[in-house]
Amino acid sequence: MLVHDVPFVIVQGLGLRRMLSGTAILPISWRSAPRRRLRNSSPWMPILLLVLLGIVNLAMYGLAGINASNAANYGARQASVAHDNVQAIALGSTQAKLAQVSVGSYSVSVSGGGGRGNLIQITVGYQVPNFFSGMAGFFGASSDELRGQTVSYFRQEGW
Repeated sequence: MLVHDVPFVIVQGLGLRRMLSGTAILPISWRSAPRRRLRNSSPWMPILLLVLLGIVNLAMYGLAGINASNAANYGARQASVAHDNVQAIALGSTQAKLAQVSVGSYSVSVSGGGGRGNLIQITVGYQVPNFFSGMAGFFGASSDELRGQTVSYFRQEGW
């Protein structure tokens, strides 16, 4: 077997295995290296999983906020160019956009409109499950859901 076929480490000061001025060359076992890496990283795994779960939870919250904002803007734009029944068109358009998304739950409210130049306001509330609700009690908070709200304003156009 050639020296180049097996990985080696240089270890200094090993007592009995000392060769040539205190430096020994020992082969690394192919099996023990992965076990050693797993054993050294195992205390960090729970922390890493909690951080990863938190990133996923916040990404879901952000995605729900973007979906709510886009739906509110779409509904307000559709209502701003409508001639009749402005609030129903705004509500229907917003709910149609929100029906296409799968993250979170949403509530829609519409106000305003009715004539040329009037302001149309659409408010979309959104909720996403909080994966850390069990641990929130340790910090004085108790919330099963992450909640947010977005508002969109458009002026009704007229001809």
